[in-house]
Amino acid sequence: MISLLSGPARRPRSLLAVVFASALWLLHPLAQAMSGSVTLPVMSCADLMKVDFSRLEDAPTKINSALETPAGNGIPTAQCVVSGYVAPELQFNVRLPMDNWTGRLVMQGCGGYCGNLISLPVSYSPSAATNCPRILSGELAVAGHNGGHVGQMNPNRFLASISDGMWALNNPDGLIDFYYRSNHKATVAVKAIMRAFYGRPVQFSYFDGCSSGGRAGLHVAQRYPEDYEGILAGAPTIDNTATNTFSHSWNVRVNRAPNGTSILTSDKIPALAKAVLAACADESGMIQDPRACRFNANSLICNGADNASCLTPAQARAANRIHQGPVDENGRLLAPGGMPYGSELAWAGSIALAPGVVYSQDTSSEFAFSYDFPNYMARFHETGITNANIRFTSQEFRYLDALHGINDPTNPDLTAFAARGGKLIMWQGWADPGTSPFGTLNYFNAVRNYMGWDAASHFMTLYMLPGVYHCAGGPVAATLDMLTPLMNWVEDQTAPAAQVISYRTTGDATSPVTRTRKVFPYPSTSVYNGRGNVNQASSYVQGPPTPGVSDVLHWAGLFHYTPNQQLWCKTEGRARSASVQCVPLADFTRDQERQRSERERARASGGDS
Repeated sequence: MISLLSGPARRPRSLLAVVFASALWLLHPLAQAMSGSVTLPVMSCADLMKVDFSRLEDAPTKINSALETPAGNGIPTAQCVVSGYVAPELQFNVRLPMDNWTGRLVMQGCGGYCGNLISLPVSYSPSAATNCPRILSGELAVAGHNGGHVGQMNPNRFLASISDGMWALNNPDGLIDFYYRSNHKATVAVKAIMRAFYGRPVQFSYFDGCSSGGRAGLHVAQRYPEDYEGILAGAPTIDNTATNTFSHSWNVRVNRAPNGTSILTSDKIPALAKAVLAACADESGMIQDPRACRFNANSLICNGADNASCLTPAQARAANRIHQGPVDENGRLLAPGGMPYGSELAWAGSIALAPGVVYSQDTSSEFAFSYDFPNYMARFHETGITNANIRFTSQEFRYLDALHGINDPTNPDLTAFAARGGKLIMWQGWADPGTSPFGTLNYFNAVRNYMGWDAASHFMTLYMLPGVYHCAGGPVAATLDMLTPLMNWVEDQTAPAAQVISYRTTGDATSPVTRTRKVFPYPSTSVYNGRGNVNQASSYVQGPPTPGVSDVLHWAGLFHYTPNQQLWCKTEGRARSASVQCVPLADFTRDQERQRSERERARASGGDS
């Protein structure tokens, strides 16, 4: 077993091979644009198996496999692919370049409720990094993990698997890991492995995630500001508790007929989407800002016989309630808004099912994500609440909101992250049906107010993307590269400016591009210049903020966006029967410092060798 404190063995590769590989890389056109020197491994990939990582503080780690793989199948260069775990159930992969590592790490946040099905093995294609030169060159180390638990892994039941929450039953440590600890643990493990492999620490660390992965990125900035220099948080599900209890449940309940099928069915969605665009779209046929949209589905009620071009009164009522969002007995929103105008095409197959199809964990994402969560994940014990019996009341909100302080990354105090030069880019689709754009704006506004608008602009920016759905996916995919501007901001102090979004033909991100559009840091808008092709980015210029709208949406959880709401938790006792104590940061920090001092005294006295 090789100690982390000992000098690692030299990688057995001939000098001629190293020189030849380096020379070939220097001739590559992408290398001309890259900055940073190349670091070669100091040991073989297989020798990583001999290194003892079991005593890493906060992250006792073991490697299961370390295999050198050649370039090909979307991998630009040869890599050492390492798989391992941090006790007890945090599984991770990391891809380590063999010949052209330039000192950078990108950690990918996991989506859904994590587990393994959509998390591992980690791909070499981080979110929102299409055509990123450093991805194409293969010079980045790229890692990912399963969120600290193993959930259902049935590829034939993909939707049910990524929304599985039963792993949280009587598993408080697993739930705490999923909510905020797992990214830090994985980071500690991966950086230790990389230091052993390359003989030097990571120079620039980046976190890139979308949806729950974007939520994780904000937790990293708020709780572990030393872990990453740059964070890319796409469609961050900041109000995760309310989203997976009240939002998704509401969309099922207000549209479910007594027989379990949809009232507003998928065959009516094209007509609804067309009517919304007719009422609210700009010259390009896209909705610039749904907050300025005024639409009532009653305008689409059939004058004669029911047909695909119109809605029944019941369907119109359902559509209006879906746009409105969940409310309690006093009409107060229980989540940060309803489905944004412009998101309607994404309702098909999730909110609005095909005629005759019954809501289930296999047929509807809205149903799937609101079934296990309120039952197993809203508290540290089973609640018996699912989308079938949840009550839309202020009392139910208080009950299911109990863990928002560990689940929802709403702390606006990013002082420590900013002080060390950290940079944060958030991006959010205006047509997103999975993460509320209004919640993203609530948090962005809270940070600016807490930190000061000018101070916040030096480390944080936000892009609101017209016509972009959840994580830039279907029904019309969009591709973008936000990773390159983040790296430029961190490494060269070049602040992000206009970015170009490519809109695809279908939900497949490789389908043909139908239009492109510039977007600018919020609150600027993207305005057609009145002359060029409305489908080309060159025809758009920076415009003023949307008039007559507010960045604050009032809802029952608006009080979350303050520093004193954040909690840190620890467990005592055996994992599955542990007691949990959650305290504010100051109390948690004092306790951690006390435990660290006790460990150091024990080591000094020989009690912990």
